[in-house]
Amino acid sequence: MTRTQKVFLLGIVLLAIFFRFYHISTMPGGLFPDEAANGLDINLMQQGQLQPFYERGNGREALFFYVEWASVTVFGKTPLAFHFTSAIVGLLATILCFLAARRLFSIGIDRKDGSYKTDKTYIKATNIALLAAFLMAVSTWHIVLSRTAFRAGLIPLFTTLTIYLLLVTYQTATTKKRLLFSFLTGTAFALGFYTYIAYRVMAPIVFMILAWPLLAALKQRIFRQTIKKYFWPTILFFLAFVIFFLPLGKYFYTHPGSFVGRSGQVSVFNPELNQGNLPGAVWEVVKQSILGYFTQGDLNWRHNISGQPFLSPLISPFFGAGLILATFLAAWYFFAPSKRSTYWKYFLLAGWFWGMLLPVVTTAEGIPHGLRSIGTIPVVYILVAWILYELAQKACALHSRLYSKWN
Repeated sequence: MTRTQKVFLLGIVLLAIFFRFYHISTMPGGLFPDEAANGLDINLMQQGQLQPFYERGNGREALFFYVEWASVTVFGKTPLAFHFTSAIVGLLATILCFLAARRLFSIGIDRKDGSYKTDKTYIKATNIALLAAFLMAVSTWHIVLSRTAFRAGLIPLFTTLTIYLLLVTYQTATTKKRLLFSFLTGTAFALGFYTYIAYRVMAPIVFMILAWPLLAALKQRIFRQTIKKYFWPTILFFLAFVIFFLPLGKYFYTHPGSFVGRSGQVSVFNPELNQGNLPGAVWEVVKQSILGYFTQGDLNWRHNISGQPFLSPLISPFFGAGLILATFLAAWYFFAPSKRSTYWKYFLLAGWFWGMLLPVVTTAEGIPHGLRSIGTIPVVYILVAWILYELAQKACALHSRLYSKWN
């Protein structure tokens, strides 16, 4: 990174800190019922009832409660203890948005020595990542959810962490580092399942991200070399996943009803909600969910400024353009992965967004839903940053041509 980029990154982190911690002890001024319920489960933890999942409120994954417990030991049983935790989580998610975006847009760079840091592609990737992190740092939607203690706030953190570590594993040059980061990726991926039910869609997302490059390698007749390179990292990835997912998996095995939880109550497939018209209900849910980014967002003050679209009108058109373009390029990669290998990053971006939107479009209650769609937040701002940067570069190039023509 250049000195200027480092200064910008520091400024972005300070902005994120300000918006997430300013008057955090008084704004919001109390706890929503779901937040307060966290405290009841923390009481059980303090009494020695340590579980990966608690049945209160239709069942809830416990990782966020363990993190809050640490904060409670410092600040006591106060709203500050809960909201300080969520603010820390929101800050870390913003930083990881930068790291994941930079890794994503620097795919293909040779990292065998430090010279890659002066590569134009790496500098461009850093600029896009800085812009994405800035947008997330000042996002009203993410700020609101970073100042309220809902366990879903961990999803942006663990999705970006998993994707970042996955990209590091893919890009690292040495075998030892590849093995280390593959184990860390499996660990982060597994821990994400202890956050919120919507995270479960990361399973097919990660599978697709990993499977399609292998198919491309098969078509290019380099499958054997690819398998040889990633065989042991893949084994370590799954080993770490099994180790850290085991307590939750065992709990669901002994409590199968808890695996579904409230999903059946709010599912779009529930006849009471779709009123016997499943296609119409699905269309309405998808339409409202997408429009939530552009026209009218979640009406619930817990998740959003009531009715305000998730994105500012200043940037929502760029998100729309980025989503359409990324989806088109992802489809191109899907059908011709061996010919368009550099499009893998767009395949990842499109899969990330549409995958994390599934928890919203498969429900028919409170749509658009700012909390269930929280997993889309990092990728939304990465898409906006990508399009804005590309347009800015083209505008600068056009200005240079016009200037040279008339002078």
